[in-house]
Amino acid sequence: MPTGHRAPSTGHRAVMAEQLTYRIMQTGDLPGVLRLWRDEAGWGDLTPEVWKTWFEDGPCGPSILAVAVTDGGDIVGQIALNPAELAVGDRTVRAVRIAAPIIERRHRIDTPVIGKHPATLMYLTAVAEAQRRGFSVAYALPERTWLAFFLGGRRLGNSLTNFGTAEYACMSYPLAGLESRAPLTKFRAHQMEDFGTEHEALWRDAREELPIICSIVPSRDWKNYRSSAHLTLDVRDAQARLRGYAVVRRKSGLLHDLLACSANDLGEVLGATVDWLEEKQRDTSGETLSFQALNVMASPALRGPLERLAFQPTDFRFAFACVPIDESVAPAEIAPDRWFVMPGN
Repeated sequence: MPTGHRAPSTGHRAVMAEQLTYRIMQTGDLPGVLRLWRDEAGWGDLTPEVWKTWFEDGPCGPSILAVAVTDGGDIVGQIALNPAELAVGDRTVRAVRIAAPIIERRHRIDTPVIGKHPATLMYLTAVAEAQRRGFSVAYALPERTWLAFFLGGRRLGNSLTNFGTAEYACMSYPLAGLESRAPLTKFRAHQMEDFGTEHEALWRDAREELPIICSIVPSRDWKNYRSSAHLTLDVRDAQARLRGYAVVRRKSGLLHDLLACSANDLGEVLGATVDWLEEKQRDTSGETLSFQALNVMASPALRGPLERLAFQPTDFRFAFACVPIDESVAPAEIAPDRWFVMPGN
């Protein structure tokens, strides 16, 4: 197995840093990776069946996973690149979302040299494979504590780690509980089961009308895959025309995803979502909401509508990072302020 101190530029070559080897995950690594999730991630057990759903059966193809391995063959780190389609201007490119970085506690190093960090070397190993498979952009919506990692990558002099970054406030709207108040909009939200062709047509309209310069392409397969565990609403006007949709996480009340057919309708779709949640909160005959407020990542496209609806900032902050990984996409084309981005992307 070839070794060196830098991540490979192509293929499945491995990289050494101290006593760890960095390589693409192999089929026989699954038990070790599942152990890592159970013991180190703090996210609970992950069954082989759920693993397959998350990382092998996605609508845009299987994920790319890199692992860190000891000389004894133990898996002590992993990182995933989950594939998606990304609209960039008037074209569509293949992208990967950086996700699920896990490092065993005894290998979590505090080093000022970001290029020697296991997370960096796993990322570089995985992104080299992504390049080989024809992906053009890597992006992440990490916990804010990881933002220093992405900022530090700029010091490496490597285009693959020269991330553009942004932070967004979390804005919140307390639900009224059993108290009734006037609706925020004349639009009406309705719970739905699945996304369909009508929602794909909405995306095409929104791409022109908002406009959307840079965003994950939400095909119906993508939307159903990413949103099946959450509250999913479509929003219609008085003539029953589809004007947008919203997806809300059941446990936290975080707005997972939202789209409207025009910039003017963004606030209306947000308002209809609040109205539906408050009505749901008052209805004690069905599913009980486990949250008391709608929380929203205040990306540039949503900041104005959120303020007009009197959403209030909280102490929480979201982070975002992105980088081109081939020459077909210029950094300026995917600068963070050009993205229409949601947590569910």
